[in-house]
Amino acid sequence: MMNKKITYIALALILLVVFVQESSARTIPQSDANPLLKRGEDKDVCVIAKSVFHDEVTGIITFAEKEKGCTYVFGLFSKGLDDPKKNCYNVLVEDCDGKVVANLTDSIEFADDGTKPFFTKIDVDLKDLLGSGDKRKRQAAANAVVTSNSGTVSTAPLSAI
Repeated sequence: MMNKKITYIALALILLVVFVQESSARTIPQSDANPLLKRGEDKDVCVIAKSVFHDEVTGIITFAEKEKGCTYVFGLFSKGLDDPKKNCYNVLVEDCDGKVVANLTDSIEFADDGTKPFFTKIDVDLKDLLGSGDKRKRQAAANAVVTSNSGTVSTAPLSAI
């Protein structure tokens, strides 16, 4: 009977020592934060805008800027660009004053009254371009414009997403 009590006390004492040892060894210092938690602290903000064409020309152009001054442009026109060799279409990006800031025509391949999906990189600060309009006059900041030999075919404002 005495042996059983000593055995239980010894076993309880061993478990207590192991428990205290493990609990003190696994404490995480409050000053050392996990470096994986710091990955989300990105100070750069990605700016995204789009221009949707709904009139004579149907299509969409999407603008994305991750780094300041470097804007990626993706787009597609599905209809309204008939006979591109005869009409000599240009796809332009204009600021609020009508000044051309980018010509996207070189990256576009025309096909079947529209275009194939296109992608290009332009050196334009999209954030500045979107904020360039006069807010009191409700003026659009910038426009994507499709022109031909006969003048402007279609215009769509750039709007932030």
